[in-house]
Amino acid sequence: MSLKFRTSILLIAMLLVCAFIVQPVSSQEVLTASETPSDFEQGLIDALNSKSNILTTDTIITDYFEKNQVSTDYIKKDSTSSKTISLRTYELNDGSYISFPNDNFFFISDIKETENTSIVTKSTSRTSDILASRAVYSKYGGQKVYTLYTQGYFTYDGETVDAHLLNSWYKKEFLAAAIWKVSNWEKGTYEYSSGTTSKFYGRGNFEWGLYISGYGLTLGDYYNELYVVGDEDGDYIIAFDSY
Repeated sequence: MSLKFRTSILLIAMLLVCAFIVQPVSSQEVLTASETPSDFEQGLIDALNSKSNILTTDTIITDYFEKNQVSTDYIKKDSTSSKTISLRTYELNDGSYISFPNDNFFFISDIKETENTSIVTKSTSRTSDILASRAVYSKYGGQKVYTLYTQGYFTYDGETVDAHLLNSWYKKEFLAAAIWKVSNWEKGTYEYSSGTTSKFYGRGNFEWGLYISGYGLTLGDYYNELYVVGDEDGDYIIAFDSY
């Protein structure tokens, strides 16, 4: 049976840590993609949708932040344990997704396929290689702080979906964060108990921030997992947990 995987997007934010204190924020993601973006966010979306082949996404974002003053209301000053994190996600013209949590960062997620040239048995179906990424940008100037990547594929023998990891990694942008620490980094695959769903992933604890007047300001300190889940019906999703 030929297995064709179609792409959808699932972005999960369970708990985020940001701002002037390092304190867990108990929250659930609220998907409100139908909600109208703020004027500042809509302007950024329009700028990204009108980009040419000459300018990169990162250049467009930093240029937009330089030309448009960020309101102090847009920068979150503190976190409270009772506040729900609202994550609004919008699809861009190039097929990627931009997401705005009510926190001091936003991110762009993307997924790409490459043609499968591997030889498999007649009884086994294989997807193309899948590369998922999520770039994290700071609201302090629009700089990209780091990007998470995970790459792999799925096979299906009629009974079990197996995830195969090619690699998972992260890339810190040069001079994007003066405070930078990654711990407990790991990558691998996981088969759910049903046997018909599995995932490949990269995950770890990320802390980043800035020094202002000699004092360290932690802007992010949380656990990230980027993963792709495939099932027996030929579907796969890119997903992200943060807490």
